[in-house]
Amino acid sequence: MTGPADSRVRAPHVKRRALLGLLSTGSLGGVLGAACGTGGDTGAAPATRTLAPTTVEVYYNHWGGRTTAPMEGVIVPALTARFPQITVELVQKNAIAALIAAVTAGQPPSIAYMGAAQVVTAVRGDLAVTLDDHLKAWGQANDFYPAALDQARWKGNLHGLPVVGLPNAYFWRLDLLQANGIQQPPKSLEESLDTVRRVARAEGGTVTRQGLVPRQPQFELFNALRGMGLPLARGGKSIFNGPEGLAMLQYQIDRGTLNEPPGAATQPVQGNPLGLGAWAGGYGHYANLVNETQVGTPEAYRSLVVGPSLVPDGSRYRAPAGKPWKPSVFTFHDWYLLVKQAKVQDQAWEVLKHLTAPEAMFTFNEGIGTTPLRKSLEGKGYLAETQPKQLLAAYVREGQPQSKYPLPQVLNPAFENPVIDAINRKISAREALDQAARAWDEHMAREDFKEDIT
Repeated sequence: MTGPADSRVRAPHVKRRALLGLLSTGSLGGVLGAACGTGGDTGAAPATRTLAPTTVEVYYNHWGGRTTAPMEGVIVPALTARFPQITVELVQKNAIAALIAAVTAGQPPSIAYMGAAQVVTAVRGDLAVTLDDHLKAWGQANDFYPAALDQARWKGNLHGLPVVGLPNAYFWRLDLLQANGIQQPPKSLEESLDTVRRVARAEGGTVTRQGLVPRQPQFELFNALRGMGLPLARGGKSIFNGPEGLAMLQYQIDRGTLNEPPGAATQPVQGNPLGLGAWAGGYGHYANLVNETQVGTPEAYRSLVVGPSLVPDGSRYRAPAGKPWKPSVFTFHDWYLLVKQAKVQDQAWEVLKHLTAPEAMFTFNEGIGTTPLRKSLEGKGYLAETQPKQLLAAYVREGQPQSKYPLPQVLNPAFENPVIDAINRKISAREALDQAARAWDEHMAREDFKEDIT
């Protein structure tokens, strides 16, 4: 989902008549009029006379090319029609390492696209402008979902604006459940085990269908800890290997055992497992779990539903005494920051407002099946379709930001790998979480990171 190392295009200026043609022929038609009235930034000409001509360089995620045409053909032309003195140069980069390298070389962009958890690295590297006063003056804060704004906060300060939502949820093939006498997706961890037991299949020593599989099991575990109100670390020391983490990982191990009946082995799936029926259910976000189903197997996509967030009913799994275990939708919110070292700030802020206004946000998210993060877009366009509507409703009820920690590209695999080993019954739950905790503690110590990870 990342773009080439350095792919640049200078977005063309277009006349207003040409712009209107683009908007009227795009899939956005009719949707944005309503959105602009409630959440858009529709300030007019006076601002255009006070900004000096300049180029604003924007690092963005092209999502395998799916956001390139919307950015070049709709989003940026709409901006330059309003601000003809601003030339936007789009650069297909979204790794924080690329931003650090550019700043170090004295060639920083003005705006940079960040992965959800990167606020700690960005702030510790002194890369981001604090935006609290900017957002207050803009007057649009209440149209963003609170969890989305929280993603780019660190130590009480806002360091960016969200643009893409990736809620992690349980997606189920309702047709496969109903073929096994199950009318609705399970509502609890215990009920989900019964569902897996009934729908899992094996033939000739090979697993042909698993009941429920997480795309990234570490985030399912993080979601459970969030539901229990437990941070991943306190004062730079891991605490996820306590009884709370063990309770969730034991459930994941028990489920993995049911997914592989005795004497059968799971083979890699060539293609989308939900669309092909290799999984009856999956945990992950729409872009990494469902989007391929929609494109490649539309009949299977129509049978997909978003199930409830799973929590214990207490018959087999439970939180430690005195701990709640509430439903949670652990969500990745990608976001943009204003680069502190950039020479152009006022013009860059106008560009950032435009990129995160409802109409531009809708256009960017639609092509990748992700969730735009402005309340004024609820029910618009594809958000009125069954699966995106169900997913957004779950997010609005229970959405939580991804945990924030230094260099997630290092910490994520340090957690994921032992958890997968435990699910595959290579090591115990205790061994897996203790191994992950040691790796996290060593890394946090090297980074001199002494904060809580929530």
